[in-house]
Amino acid sequence: MKAFLTDRPNEVKVLINGRWQALPDGVRLYWQGNDLLLSAENTRVECIGLRWMTEFGKDARFFGDAWERGYGDLGWQGIRPERVMPWYMMVREDDVNSLLAVKTGCSAFVGWMTDSHSVTLLCDTRSGNQGVLLGKRTLTIGTFCAVFNQPGNAYDFLCAQVRTLCDHPRCRMHLFMAATTGTMPMAAALRSRSSAIPALLPRWQMAMRTDRSW
Repeated sequence: MKAFLTDRPNEVKVLINGRWQALPDGVRLYWQGNDLLLSAENTRVECIGLRWMTEFGKDARFFGDAWERGYGDLGWQGIRPERVMPWYMMVREDDVNSLLAVKTGCSAFVGWMTDSHSVTLLCDTRSGNQGVLLGKRTLTIGTFCAVFNQPGNAYDFLCAQVRTLCDHPRCRMHLFMAATTGTMPMAAALRSRSSAIPALLPRWQMAMRTDRSW
């Protein structure tokens, strides 16, 4: 995979009122180190799209996560431009590994997409069914993590990199709650929230079908 600088995308667009467009007046997207920040005082930004030009070998295979968790459907695939890979994307080609990821916390839902010459990241910033309205605030979309062309076993590489994406794991808290109360409240909350996640995909894909530059 041809490496690139994550803070220098070749193209940036925002989704406002269901339409992809260049950054309008009053909407600012900028970097602080590896953090991507958004300010848009009076504009409801629904989604941010960033595209980097790159190159993949003909035998490149891609591995992506799931919005909530896998249901036996995770695996390696070739290039599928319509496929959205939530949270991170791993690339395996010529026995070397690359990974692109974003630490979002709860700031955005992010998904990676590829074609033969580019990588696109979509950052959904809606609050409910409307674009986020920040006022005087600034939203940190997430912290970008990129590792390119590292040799070694794909599984070991992925495990090591994914561990770095969560600065505050909660697994011990979940086990404690289960042991002391017999319930898993966080897991229940995630299941409830994740039921709405698939609704994001048709909107992204519809917007991209109507604007072939995305």
